[in-house]
Amino acid sequence: MIVGVPREMKPDEYRVAMLPSGVEELVRNGHHVLIERGAVLASGITDEQYSVNGAELVDGPTAIFCAAELIVKVKEPLAAACAADIGFAHAVNRHGDRVTNQAVAETFAMPFEAFRP
Repeated sequence: MIVGVPREMKPDEYRVAMLPSGVEELVRNGHHVLIERGAVLASGITDEQYSVNGAELVDGPTAIFCAAELIVKVKEPLAAACAADIGFAHAVNRHGDRVTNQAVAETFAMPFEAFRP
């Protein structure tokens, strides 16, 4: 499986959804991991720490969204990023943006009520 980790787009969000040890574990089990170059710098982790553990560093989120079968994020995806052929792993924000939650629900055929507090 191709797993992608893009830079978080929300203001003041400096976390990254996967640590280098997670990359190492996925690669060891036969998966390919794409990390957006510079996605982790604000968290204090370097791109090199990811590449040493087997990640492929790519420029910009487009390469990740085009190639990945699973996107791993800290925050929910932006509505524009939702596509039926990509899976997302993120924490669902029950108090999140209604438009984003509606788009996620429709894309993955989930009941919208699942996102309501």
